[in-house]
Amino acid sequence: MTTATREPMVRTPQEGRRPPSRQALGLVWAAFILLALFALDLLPLRGWAAVVVAAGTALALGSVLFAGNVRWVRVAPDGRDLAAVALSYIGVVVALRIAFVVFTPERTLGMFLFFAGGLLLGVAGPVVYTVWVHRRPLRDLGVGLHNLRATLPLALLLGAAQFAVTLWGYELPAPEGWVPLLVMALTVGLFEALFFRGFIQGRLEASFGTVPAVVGAAGLYALYHVGYRHGAGRAVVPVRAGHRLRDRVPLGGQHLGPVAATHPARLVLQQPRGG
Repeated sequence: MTTATREPMVRTPQEGRRPPSRQALGLVWAAFILLALFALDLLPLRGWAAVVVAAGTALALGSVLFAGNVRWVRVAPDGRDLAAVALSYIGVVVALRIAFVVFTPERTLGMFLFFAGGLLLGVAGPVVYTVWVHRRPLRDLGVGLHNLRATLPLALLLGAAQFAVTLWGYELPAPEGWVPLLVMALTVGLFEALFFRGFIQGRLEASFGTVPAVVGAAGLYALYHVGYRHGAGRAVVPVRAGHRLRDRVPLGGQHLGPVAATHPARLVLQQPRGG
């Protein structure tokens, strides 16, 4: 009677190295965003942009090299997905352009209807496509409690950082001055997170991988600002936050403060009141 001997398992260097998880990469990128936000007050705009772009590119390349458990690039285009992304994107940009360029804040009803229609299309469209057409759960759009323990602390941390570089040390106006701004900020933030990150980036990632999806979604996000309000230069160059922005946008009176200046959709709340 013979006994089988177990051969020792030999791991290759690639097999022995455990790549960092998505959570670890998320923490690294969150730290990068925090540093970039606080650096706004320390560097001139051109220098800040150069440093952030260079550091972000280096960090992205490092992520590609060390995170072996992420599919960074793939070539498996889904025509139905890409058509849904293109049609919904065009619809949203057209609706918002009509709202802010054709109607303008001078004709509030028409502007509000098209603005609300664009946001509704950007939220309801992805939900209908994902749930009823794709037969997939809302989790595919990032909606759910499945990643709450990681998402909630990061959201609070990044929100506090943005507050620190824009509103810290300034006396807020009466509630009727900032509550509408807060409501619109939350509404537009939900729309942009679901439409651009959950839907567009998610569908592009399924077809082309993580890197093309992130680059493509970011490019479409910038162009969407050009399409409905800003000129090209104003949309591509980041809005200056921190003290320099606060110095240029008065808080109180007929203005609602620097946060309103960081998003063109909120400019309607800055219009002088009649009377």
